[in-house]
Amino acid sequence: MHVIKSFHLEAKAILDMVALMNLLVDLNSNTVPDIECMFEKYFKLRSPIGRSSVEVSSRLGGMMNRKGKFNDFVRRLILRHVPRWFSLMVNDRLSYDRPQLEFLPFVEIEGSLKPKEQTRSAYVPMVPQQDPKTNGQTLFP
Repeated sequence: MHVIKSFHLEAKAILDMVALMNLLVDLNSNTVPDIECMFEKYFKLRSPIGRSSVEVSSRLGGMMNRKGKFNDFVRRLILRHVPRWFSLMVNDRLSYDRPQLEFLPFVEIEGSLKPKEQTRSAYVPMVPQQDPKTNGQTLFP
């Protein structure tokens, strides 16, 4: 029996947090207009994904909870006889948008499915440097 996954709905909240963190790091100042602009960018970036998640969840919940012989047949057909290639295709489509934290080194993706392209942030994190005057103790610039 091959079960359809839950469309990665649990991971979407983490990806939303990553997208928000990337915008927060690039924030110019903590003034109200800059923060409002940042949240407008966040809304434009993540709201289509959130809407589609709610829609898919609603459809899946409706399919699982409807009563009747026809709906029992549809559930049996989908849960038992979905071809593996179709399930993999759906998972690939849902896994395309995988943002990474832009202020950390990117994780190299070794799989066959590459995520959406992402640019590095202009933010440069503090990297410890050794000071020759203090016998190799690390200092932050």
